[in-house]
Amino acid sequence: MNIIPWIFTLTAMSLAQDLEINNKCSYTMGKAVFVCSGLQNITHNIDTFITPHTRMLVIKNSDEIIFPTYYHNATNYAHLVNYNIIDNNALNINECAFYGLSNLQYMKITGNFLHTLKNRSFCGLNKLELLNLSQNNITRFNANTFTGLQALLTLDLAKNNIKVLSSNVFIELMYLKILHLEHNNIQQLQKNCFLGLVHLEILDLRFNAIQIIRAEDFNILHELNSLYLSFNQISVITGDLKLKKLSFLSIDHNNLAQIEDNTLKYVINIQSIDMSYNNLSNLTDTIFCHLSSLKHLNLKNNNINTNFSTLQKNVSVIL
Repeated sequence: MNIIPWIFTLTAMSLAQDLEINNKCSYTMGKAVFVCSGLQNITHNIDTFITPHTRMLVIKNSDEIIFPTYYHNATNYAHLVNYNIIDNNALNINECAFYGLSNLQYMKITGNFLHTLKNRSFCGLNKLELLNLSQNNITRFNANTFTGLQALLTLDLAKNNIKVLSSNVFIELMYLKILHLEHNNIQQLQKNCFLGLVHLEILDLRFNAIQIIRAEDFNILHELNSLYLSFNQISVITGDLKLKKLSFLSIDHNNLAQIEDNTLKYVINIQSIDMSYNNLSNLTDTIFCHLSSLKHLNLKNNNINTNFSTLQKNVSVIL
């Protein structure tokens, strides 16, 4: 009798039992997806059982999760493509904690009561395309937080507690296309807060507490297509928006009382503008007369008497 296969079988059975009962982890789709819930000891559970075949790792509903520097710098982590860290009681990410996840493309870190993003938290994630940090309690981060994310296309920071967007915080993210900042408590946009986002196409700032929009802060976003500013406290737009690729602008449900004649003069490719539910009055046709691509204009629930008769006939106006 060959004793080696027999011993191996017993060992495998023991490991499987330990995996399912003691470690609260399980595989699905073969060993491609590894899900761990209610963990007490991350290192024992994950490091012991993750395999070179694992492409998705999920850690959820556990106690405090602490990732030290270079925690993931082990061979088997290099094969991960998708990593979800969700709904844990607490999370602490140290500098370069994810270094070693060299093939990771998608990361979701949501609902973990994460307060602070430290410098170089995501260094080494050279292939990461999507980073979802929504539904935490993040209050601050800086220009070095996102160092190393040279392939990032989508960043989701929605539903946190960010009050100030500091200067240069996104300067490392030159290829970013989509930025979600809605449902925070943003009150201030510091100068150059969007510097570096030369390929950004979609910017969502809805449901914040912004009071003043300075055109110069947005004019560096040369590829911007859609700008969402609804449900803020915006009362003033200073300067002229010069976003030549902008197609959609929503600034409804704010406190705007006036728009200067040249504010929108240079958004020549704009197709849809929503300024409903403001305090606008005395608007003139000259504000929109240069917008030859305009198709939809929503001015509902303002104090406007003008009928905008000089607009092109194909423009749909809601008053």
